[in-house]
Amino acid sequence: MPASRRISGLVIFFLLLAALPAQAATSLQEALAAAYRGNPQLQAERARQRATDEGVARALGGFRPTIAVTGEAGRAVDEFRTRNSFSGQTNITDVNRGPRTYQAQMRQPLFDGGQALYDYRRSEAIVEQGRARLISAEQTILAEAARAYIDVARDYQVVELTQSNVNYLTEVRTAIQARFAVKDVTNTDVAQAEARLARGIADHQSAMGALARSRSAYARVVGEEPANAPDMPSPPATPPESLDAALGDVDNNPELISARFVEKAARAQIGVVRSGLLPDLSLRGAVRRQDDADQKHFERDTAEVLLQLSVPIYEGGVSAAQTREAKHLASQRLLEVEQASRAATDAVRAAWEALVSSRARITSIRENVAAAELALVSVTEEAKVGARTVLDRLNAQQELLDSKVSLLRAQRDEFIATNDLLSAIGKMTAQNLELPVEHYDPVGNYARTRGRWFGTGIDPIENPPPPEIK
Repeated sequence: MPASRRISGLVIFFLLLAALPAQAATSLQEALAAAYRGNPQLQAERARQRATDEGVARALGGFRPTIAVTGEAGRAVDEFRTRNSFSGQTNITDVNRGPRTYQAQMRQPLFDGGQALYDYRRSEAIVEQGRARLISAEQTILAEAARAYIDVARDYQVVELTQSNVNYLTEVRTAIQARFAVKDVTNTDVAQAEARLARGIADHQSAMGALARSRSAYARVVGEEPANAPDMPSPPATPPESLDAALGDVDNNPELISARFVEKAARAQIGVVRSGLLPDLSLRGAVRRQDDADQKHFERDTAEVLLQLSVPIYEGGVSAAQTREAKHLASQRLLEVEQASRAATDAVRAAWEALVSSRARITSIRENVAAAELALVSVTEEAKVGARTVLDRLNAQQELLDSKVSLLRAQRDEFIATNDLLSAIGKMTAQNLELPVEHYDPVGNYARTRGRWFGTGIDPIENPPPPEIK
C-alpha cells in the first residue's frame, strides 16, 4: 500500500476517534468520583463490610436469652392384660390415647467462661479490620482510576505528537522528492526520508494501540468511556513536603491498621477457645403441659426454674490444644504487624524517591525539549543553505519527538508516584481528595445493625436484592 494511502487512512481513523461523543467525566475529579460511586469491586467491599458488621450482632447474642417452644402430638394404644386366677382366662383391654406435650423453655447464660465477652471483642476487632480493608480497597480503586485517566491523557498526546510527526515527515519527503527531480539531492536522501516516514507511521500506529488499551482500562475501572483528549492532570497538591513528614504519617497506612486489628482479634480468640476449660453457669426456666401422656385422661402442668452448672473435667484435651493453637496464631499475627510496619515504611520511602526522581527528570527533560526545538529550527535553516544534510534534519525532528514523549512519561510518573505516596500514608481517599461525592459511611450500617435483636431484612438502598433461594 502506498505511503500516502496509509497516511490518509491513519488521519481519517484519528479524526473519527476524536469525533466520538464524550460520555464521561471531563476532569480527573469527575473520573475519580465516578469510580468511587460505581466501581463494582468497591461496592463489593462495602457489602463485605456490612456482612462483617453482623458479626457483632451475632456475638452480642451470646449475652441474651434463648427461648424455644416445642410441641408434640400423636396416637398411642395401651394394651392391658388381666388374668383370672380361678378360670385362668386372660382379659385384654385396649386404651387409645392422644398424647400431647407443649413446652416453652428459656435459657439465660450467666457465666460461660468468658466466651461471649471475648467473642464480642474479637468481632469488634474484625469490624475495625474490615474498615481498614475498605479504606485500602477505596485507595486501590481511586489510584487505578487516576492511573487510567492519566494514561489516557498521555496516550492521547502521544498520538497527537506522532500524528504531527507523520505530517512533518510527509512534508519533508515531498520536498526531498521535488529536489530529487531537479538533481539537488541523491537517492540516499530520498530513501532516508522514506525510511523515517515509515518509522513515523509505525510509531503512530503503536501509539493508537496504546491509547485503545488505556481507554479500555479506563472503562473497566471507572465504568464509562473516557472523555476525548483530556488534559494531563497535575499531581495532587496534598502530599507531604518531606520524607520525614511522610514517615510520620505511616501509622495511617490501612494495611498496617488492618494487621493490628487482625492481631487484636487473634488475642481475643484465645479467650474464646479457652472458655471451653472453664465452668458454664446458666439459668433455665421451662413451662410444660402434658395431656394423655402416661394414661388416658391424665393431665400434668409443670413449671420449673433451675440453675445449671457444668464444670469440664476432661474433654480429651481438645480445648487445651485449641488454646495453644490460638496462642501460636496470636504470635504469628504480632510478627505480621511488624512486617506490615516495615512494608508500609518501605512503601513510603519508595514512593518518595520515585517522586523526587521523576521531578528531577521533568526538569532535565524540559531543558532537553527546549534545546531540541532550538536545534530543529537551526538545522532546518542550515539545511536550506546546504550546511546540513537531510539526515541531520530528520534526526533533529526525531530527537524532538522523543524528548516530548519522554516528558509526557515523566509527568505521568510524577503523578503516579504522588498517588503512591498518598496511598502509603492512607490519604488516597475520596474525603482527602475532596471528591464531589456523598461519602460512604461504614459506621452507619454498623450502628443500625449492632443492637438488632431480631429481623432478617437489610437496607434496600445500600444492597441489591438478594438472590432467590430455591
